[in-house]
Amino acid sequence: MIELLRDFGNIIEKERAIEIENDKLVIVGDLHGSFNDLKCILEKTSIEKRIKGEDVGLIFLGDYVDRALSADEQVKLLRKLFEMKIKHPENVFLLKGNHEDITCSFYWEQEYPIGWKTAFTRIFNDEKIVKKMLEIFDMLPIAATKEKTILLHGFVPYSKERVITIEEIEKAELRDDIYEQILWNDPNRFGKTRRSMRGIGYEVGKEDFEKFMEKNKLEKLVRAHEPVENGTEDIWKDGKAFTVFSNNEYYNIGRIGFLEI
Repeated sequence: MIELLRDFGNIIEKERAIEIENDKLVIVGDLHGSFNDLKCILEKTSIEKRIKGEDVGLIFLGDYVDRALSADEQVKLLRKLFEMKIKHPENVFLLKGNHEDITCSFYWEQEYPIGWKTAFTRIFNDEKIVKKMLEIFDMLPIAATKEKTILLHGFVPYSKERVITIEEIEKAELRDDIYEQILWNDPNRFGKTRRSMRGIGYEVGKEDFEKFMEKNKLEKLVRAHEPVENGTEDIWKDGKAFTVFSNNEYYNIGRIGFLEI
């Protein structure tokens, strides 16, 4: 496992800012340790076969860990994701979610049926692997763009003083304010921007979302972070912002969500 983590880390450490150039893109939201839901998505999209003959990409929007129903599923999921990235580095992309942040990795481990740290300790009984996983999580990029679409885990960052730019997101340092907002923010579907009830970040209103999109010359956003009925949601019903959530095994949302653009 250590060798797999090293090979994966050698690839993603170069991916500070991801600009996806593939013609088509399959987008997957939170998996939370469900290897079965991942298998279902791979089968439904035929993505592993398509990568060999089409210019198609596959992006995961974070939250690969925690809430797994078994330690074995958690480990199999991460192993499969890492192997796909190593095999197809120009087609497969993994972003960081808030559950890959140390605030979840250590402090909230007890809240989940099987947290990733528990799973890896149970399977491997090797602190070196746990430490390497933390290093890998901190290497994961927090956002990607494809033409005029931005992809991230939480939601757009917010500041009272200015509209934050893509360049600022690309330069965000580990666990600074913009970095944390990208992982933790949500849309406020019915009102203005306010502090998040999660205790970190903001719930960003439509007006501030549109300012961000206009400032950065973007037309569409796809994010994850929240379970939504049937796996996908057009947030303001205008085709500009979407939520995709891919864990049905634990959340029972009705359908395993994924999008293709």
